[in-house]
Amino acid sequence: MRAAVIICAAGGSTRFEGKTKKVFEKAAGKPLFLHSVNLFSEMEEVVQIILAAAEQDHEKIKINWEANLAFAGAELSAGGDTRGETVAKAFELVREDIDVAAVHDAARCCLTENWARDVLQKAYQSGAAILASPVTSTLKRVSEEGIICETVDRSSLYSAQTPQAFSRQLFAEALDKCENPAEFSDDSMMAEKIGAKVHIVETDNTNIKVTKKSDIAIANAIISSREKKSPKTIHPFREDQMW
Repeated sequence: MRAAVIICAAGGSTRFEGKTKKVFEKAAGKPLFLHSVNLFSEMEEVVQIILAAAEQDHEKIKINWEANLAFAGAELSAGGDTRGETVAKAFELVREDIDVAAVHDAARCCLTENWARDVLQKAYQSGAAILASPVTSTLKRVSEEGIICETVDRSSLYSAQTPQAFSRQLFAEALDKCENPAEFSDDSMMAEKIGAKVHIVETDNTNIKVTKKSDIAIANAIISSREKKSPKTIHPFREDQMW
């Protein structure tokens, strides 16, 4: 299997409430987006990494982390006005020999290699797969007046995560047939729209997406709680390996 991973880092961070853009904020000593770049660069099946970032951030990325990206074999792509546009632009760079194309949120810095490998393998076998965790909270449907209308049965509900992975052919078809990718909140919705069966690979809620400033402390706790393992390759420009 040859996989390409698009790492989405082009968002405006409107809910983050920080002076620094969310993807450049540090968790466990390095920027959020570098956690994903480093993780995927260690995986043999990942042969292409595309970092999709806002065009106005490219200079900052090159000044500060160009060596990191070069050593990881990652290339830059310009972001769009919406996540869907960002993914569509990045997909244009995906090589023809790729079997599976995946999309991952740069703000999900707590992804594990096992989860990433499982979802790529499932997509390779079935055509489409995403990471998802079972909903554990009690859910309430609420009226505009703030009054509970009903308690929603959560037994079959899952919270979608990333990576979301698809065969290259299926992803190309979904992007081609969905006239406005911007209307979809995630990539699996495009695949569902064209009738594809999207499988889930179950995770837990530690694969968090950093959304607010307070989430950084949670990400730090998750990362520090996991057993450290030596990387397969010594990266001279990895910030977590510099001493």
